[in-house]
Amino acid sequence: MLADFVRDDIERLLAEGRLSRREVARRLGVSRTVVRAIAAEKLGRQAPELTHAAFDDRPRQRCVSCGYAVPLPCVYCRAKAYRRRSGCA
Repeated sequence: MLADFVRDDIERLLAEGRLSRREVARRLGVSRTVVRAIAAEKLGRQAPELTHAAFDDRPRQRCVSCGYAVPLPCVYCRAKAYRRRSGCA
C-alpha cells in the first residue's frame, strides 16, 4: 500500500510539470508504474494494475547468478547472457 504522503508528493510533482514521470519515480523511490497509475487516475482514466500478475503465482527463489529473489528462470540473468552472446555488452 502506498502511503498517502507519497501519493500527494507524486501528484504535486506531476502537477508542477518540471520533472518527467521517470524522474518523479526516481526521486521518491517508487516504480514508474506507480507514477503512471497515479497520473492516469488524475486524468480520469483506468489505472493500470500495479502487480505483475504473470509472476504472482510462481514461487520466488534466489537466483544463483545474481542473488535476486525471482521466479525462476531469472529473466535478468538470461537477458545478460543473451547480450554477452550477441555482442551487445
